[in-house]
This record gives sequence, structure tokens and C-alpha cells, in this order.
Amino acid sequence: MSGLRLDRREDALKGGYSGAVLVPGDAEASRLLDRVRSDKDGFRMPPVGARLTTAQTDAIAEWIAAGAVWPDRQQSSAANTRSTDHWSFQPIAK
Repeated sequence: MSGLRLDRREDALKGGYSGAVLVPGDAEASRLLDRVRSDKDGFRMPPVGARLTTAQTDAIAEWIAAGAVWPDRQQSSAANTRSTDHWSFQPIAK
């Protein structure tokens, strides 16, 4: 709904329709952290369901403070390749 994607580094750093939410190296300046820590309905992330625990929000803060590092694309590609070895991705055979 907000145009924000957090599954790819480029998109997460760009932010959503309302702008950037991450400031790598500065957790307190990152709006993402404000959202996951918020108590306000309509502002809090995730918008429905259980709130994140303090340990989870602290882990996000530490990750942002450490530079909001994503896995290397080569590692991601290798992991995706391995997953196709799973039996469910194999052609049907007698």
C-alpha cells in the first residue's frame, strides 16, 4: 500500500511513497524503527497482528546501526539455486 519494499536493499533504501525509512548507521533517525516501536494504531508496523517484541525491535535497531547490511547477491542467487534441488521442483518421473 505504501510502495515500501524491504526484501531488496535498493528498494528499502529508496523507501516508499513517503520517502526513505532507513538511515544506515543511524537507527534513531530511521523512520522504520519509529514504526515498529509505535503504539499508535494506523502508524504501527506491522499494522495487524502481534506487535514485535522488544528483542525483535532491538535487533532491527542494531541491524540499522550496523549499516543495514543485506546478503551479497551472489549468496542469494546460490541459495535460490540450491532450493531448486528440492524434490518438489523435480520433474515427475515413474
